[in-house]
Amino acid sequence: MNLLERSIQRLSHKVSTQLIKGDVLRILDDQPLQLLQVEGLDAVREDVEHWQPYGLLARPLKGARAVVGAIGANVDHLVAWVADPRHRHEGALEPGEVGLATDEVVGLLIRRGGTVHLSSANAGDWVALSSKVDSELHHAVAAVRDAVRDAPVAPMDGGATFKMATLAMLEAFLAAWPATRDTAATKVRAD
Repeated sequence: MNLLERSIQRLSHKVSTQLIKGDVLRILDDQPLQLLQVEGLDAVREDVEHWQPYGLLARPLKGARAVVGAIGANVDHLVAWVADPRHRHEGALEPGEVGLATDEVVGLLIRRGGTVHLSSANAGDWVALSSKVDSELHHAVAAVRDAVRDAPVAPMDGGATFKMATLAMLEAFLAAWPATRDTAATKVRAD
């Protein structure tokens, strides 16, 4: 093998090890930076740094598929950018939608049009956040209305006028804002 062939072979090896895929064997999460043990290219790589986007935290499961890169072609300093769980939440997302998920259930969905859905403890139940907030606010205002309506007033203290004005305002508010604006969104998915 001549010098040119050896140089090309070394360069080819460096290029082929710049970005590899591998399987996560172990997660070390007891340090400031999460480290993974990844098997790929017929070798087990220890202390692969798992870089994650700012504000998002994840601990991949054993067996997750990882994309690993060698910083500056240095295979002694590997970084994992993505650790994919290898399973999908079938039917959870429509085109253009996003979600956050655990290995068991999608926990937060942002639907097209801006509706946000949170999952409950039961993986099949989804609650539209806006409908839940609307419903809870409606109940809170109704409770205030009932408390004002049932409050006693003393004769000649002006309280009766204040009470009637407050009740009228609360009744108008409740009439204009039904308990749930979109009852179909209360349960958007049920298994």
